[in-house]
Formats: sequence, C-alpha cells, structure tokens
Amino acid sequence: MSTKRPITAEDLYQLRVLNECAISPDGKHVVYSDQRVEDEKYKKYSNLWVCSIKDGKSRQFTVGNQVDSSPRWSPNGEKIAFLSNREDEKQPQIYLIPFSGGESRRLTDLQGEFADFHWSPSGEDLICQFRKKDQEAIEREKDELKKELGMVSRRVQRVFYKFDGRGFLPEERWHIWKINSNSEESRQLTEGEKFDETFPSWSPDGRDIVFLSNHADDPDLDPDVIDVFIHSIESGKTRKIATPVGPKTNPVFSPNGKSIVYYGKEGRDNWWKNSSLWLVSADGKGEAVNLTNEFDFDLSNSIINDFPGHILLSPPIWSRDSSKIYFSVSRHGKTTLHSIKKEGGAENMETVIDQGGALGSVTFDEEQSWIAYLHSSIQEPQEVMVYDLKENRS
Repeated sequence: MSTKRPITAEDLYQLRVLNECAISPDGKHVVYSDQRVEDEKYKKYSNLWVCSIKDGKSRQFTVGNQVDSSPRWSPNGEKIAFLSNREDEKQPQIYLIPFSGGESRRLTDLQGEFADFHWSPSGEDLICQFRKKDQEAIEREKDELKKELGMVSRRVQRVFYKFDGRGFLPEERWHIWKINSNSEESRQLTEGEKFDETFPSWSPDGRDIVFLSNHADDPDLDPDVIDVFIHSIESGKTRKIATPVGPKTNPVFSPNGKSIVYYGKEGRDNWWKNSSLWLVSADGKGEAVNLTNEFDFDLSNSIINDFPGHILLSPPIWSRDSSKIYFSVSRHGKTTLHSIKKEGGAENMETVIDQGGALGSVTFDEEQSWIAYLHSSIQEPQEVMVYDLKENRS
C-alpha cells in the first residue's frame, strides 16, 4: 500500500518532459522527444522515443547524453529527420535515421541556428529556416586570444538588437535553405542583410515555397508589416501575395495548391486582438478572408503553466480534399482542436478535441484517420495522445 507524501526537490529529477510528437504516415507509430535531467551534471538531455498506436507501448529510439529533438517523418515513413547536438554540444545539426534501424547520418554541416524544417512532398529535399552565425563570432572562436578576451566591443545598428532569454542577437538574418537528403548539399534560397524570412512550407507539387517576411523600409520600426511570399525553386523568383497589414505565422498551401491559410491579426499595434485563421488565393487574386472573425477566441497555445517545457502551436492542417482546415484555439484556460470549412461561418465549424488542459504538436497520418498530439493538464505533465477520427474518440 503506497503512502502519499509531499513532493521534494529530489523528485523533480524524476520528471520527464515530452516535446514535439509526430505520427507516421501509415498511422502506426508516433515519434516524440523525451527530455530528462541528469542529477549529477545538472544538465538536460533528450532522446527520441517511438510509441506503437496498436498496443501503446513505447521504446527508446536514440540513445546518448545529447539533445535529440524536432522529429520529422519522411513522406514514405522510412526515415526520420531530427535535430541533434551529439557531435557538438553548442551546434545542433540535422540528422537522418532509418526507421527500420541503423546508425543516424548527419545531413548538415552549418554554423548557426536552426528553426522549423520540413520534408518536400517527394522526400528528396528538406527546407529549413536557418540563421548563420556571425563571421566575427566564428573567427573569435578560432583564435585562442580572442576567445579568451570574448566580446570587447559591440556596434548596435538596429532597434531589435537583443531579446529576452536570448541576449544579444546576431547580425545575420533568418533565411530559407534547401537541403538534399541524398547528396547532403545545403543551398541558401533567400538572401539579404535587412529582412528575416520565416515559417517556410512546401507547395504540394514541391515546386514552390511559401514563407513570411517583413519588407518595410526598416522592419524594426514597423514590425507588424509581415507579408506572404511564394518562392519558385526552379526560377529562383519570389512574388508577394497581397494580404492585410498585420502580424502573421504559419502559412500553409492547400493540397490542391490553390489556396494558402495562415494565422494572423489585422492592423498595426493591435497586439490585443485575437489571432484568426485567414484564407488567400495562391495566385494572388482576390482578397484574403478572415474565416474565424465572428468567433471570440484566439488561435494560439497561450495556456500558462509552471511545468518546464512547452507544447508547440501546430500550423493549420488542411483536410486531404482541401475543403476544411484544422486549427487550435486557446480559450477559458484550455486549448482545443477545431475544424472549419474554407467557406467560413459558424455553421461550418466543428469542435474535434476538447478534453481540457493544453493541447498542441498536432499531426495527422496520411489517410487522416488518426491524430497524434501532446496533452497536459494542471495535474499531469505532457503525454502523447492519439485520437481516432473514425470513432471520434481518444
């Protein structure tokens, strides 16, 4: 018979934090990152684990005292791309590992910071948001004297020169890169010292990439002027899609390639507004439409808790027939998953998952029969959940 007792500081070392899960294309497995704390070194490490949807059993997929994170299944389900600092504690790279077993292979050899990355529809390439390390910082690390002295002076040339929790920002900007999974060739697709390019996503035919960028005269002085752009892989040309002024995130092509949805707010300095789901034609014709304007809720994962780690906001997810979009809502102290038809309106919206607590890192299998996601509540930390869309139950 167990006896209840108050939690102690030592108990915190036993807590595991799950971050980012992804369901396999065939809907049979979920891969996720499991973070632990090494009590002797006071360091946090994470490895990839795989859970079988059939029996719910998990097995460790990668091992070692490193940080393995952000797993991404290849379209055929044969490989998993992920970030890891296993060869350099201070510099993560993208790695590939066969799901059938075997050693991982380093795919990139870049110096800088990785953000989001995605497989191409063909499974040959990946695109990622990457920011190079400043050349001055690279040279300083190579010179022992300069390395010992550290930063002796700093020239500030922009308004946003540092960030809470990050310190001073590098001079380099975020850009979009394409990485070939076979040749391991990395190629920068966008250039410039003034603009950041963020949230890249593939078109369904793999010929174009949609992303966001602020091309104001001085982006730091007009931070809400974020636009949607489409970049052609073949021609290298980029075109802007007309949308209302305002902050935006997570643009995604529809499966038929005709439309793009994104999260956004309309207007400058309207930080207090709800984030909504917007629909715009990929050919640039017509005006962007706010599909959730009539609802008083925020499309976000803004649920605050005191447990370490976080549950990522999922991009909008299209149905296979391009008729509706799935998205997360934060309201009344919980995060829920909903869907809405592209025509918009209350009569076209449905609640898919509402079980209280926080929900995020949502992914679908290829047939959209299963949903995998992370869920946490005030009583429980993050755990992997699956939802059967045919039976409408977790």
